[in-house]
Amino acid sequence: MSGTSSGTFTRSIVNIRENGFDDQDVFSAGVTRQGRWECREGNLISLTPGSVASVITSSDQANFTVESSTGITFPTDPRPGTEWTQTIIYRGQQTISDTNLESRNVLNMSCKAISIENVSVPAGDFEALRVDCTTQLDISISVPLAMNLGTTVAGSAWYARGVGWIKSRDTGEMGVTEVVLLSFTIP
Repeated sequence: MSGTSSGTFTRSIVNIRENGFDDQDVFSAGVTRQGRWECREGNLISLTPGSVASVITSSDQANFTVESSTGITFPTDPRPGTEWTQTIIYRGQQTISDTNLESRNVLNMSCKAISIENVSVPAGDFEALRVDCTTQLDISISVPLAMNLGTTVAGSAWYARGVGWIKSRDTGEMGVTEVVLLSFTIP
């Protein structure tokens, strides 16, 4: 991962359920992110905020609970031209620089599958589906001071059949973040 944060992380599937799975990212800085996913009618639904690795990359602590989720995170069989959306409302607490903050966040994601492209990353050369997404995150912080923040991130991600996410590049107010697959193991 490079950009506003740099380092590596290892993503693992840590639990498989009848209708989904749990994953975990362990960052080189020692931070861990856990995610919960569900499969509905073949579509993949993120049940936890922060299912993208670049969300939590510092020593700050965050614990959130999903209040509501509509739409899908990734469709069953995306092809160029396929469009989808997801809205997740979550609330929780986070500690930033020893300050405890309570917040309610609304994440609106809108995606479109663009094309099949040849992509080279350290893990190899792949034919991958490029997906462009725009994510709007509105954050309402209530403690200790009330304030509202908003940010928009636009980016592309590439997914290879049989492997999954191999690359992403996001651009937002805080700069550019790029994630590339270094290696993978499929049992």
